[in-house]
Amino acid sequence: MKRVGIIAFLIVLIYFLQTTVFTWIAINGIKPNFIIVAVTLIAFLRGEYYGLAFGASLGLLLDLFFGRSLGLNFFLYACVGLLTGKTYYVFSKENFMFPLLIIGLADMSYNLCIYIIGYLFRGNLNFIYFLGRIILPDMIYTVLVGAAFYRLFVFIHHKFLKWEKKLEESELE
Repeated sequence: MKRVGIIAFLIVLIYFLQTTVFTWIAINGIKPNFIIVAVTLIAFLRGEYYGLAFGASLGLLLDLFFGRSLGLNFFLYACVGLLTGKTYYVFSKENFMFPLLIIGLADMSYNLCIYIIGYLFRGNLNFIYFLGRIILPDMIYTVLVGAAFYRLFVFIHHKFLKWEKKLEESELE
């Protein structure tokens, strides 16, 4: 039960950071996608189920409070969490560059889906403009934020592992 409470707290904290703090540090209207950073790093460090849970929860919160259509962010962030979580079994957690590459790919994929669904289907065919003015700057900014927060996520992950181990030992007694 404590684990669920901590996860719920982290989901609310990440959502709060994305919708308040990271909107204040926008540069030319481009703000980092901290939810992509968080979901990607959590999935990379904890696995696909945690990635899916965090991605779906954060996407649903965004859809409920800010979405133009219910379910789009839910689906996209859940996919990011699930697919990133597949790397959990393959790559070392101490590798610094791979998670940043995944954050960049996840952010680019997310923004491409937003372009296709939100703009291309409405007849906006100016992809080069969208790529140069939104997708690439957003990806670079998000990767830089991911680099800044990576060690913090690893630290929290290790603390969470120690806490889980301690909790399991106390349950066995």
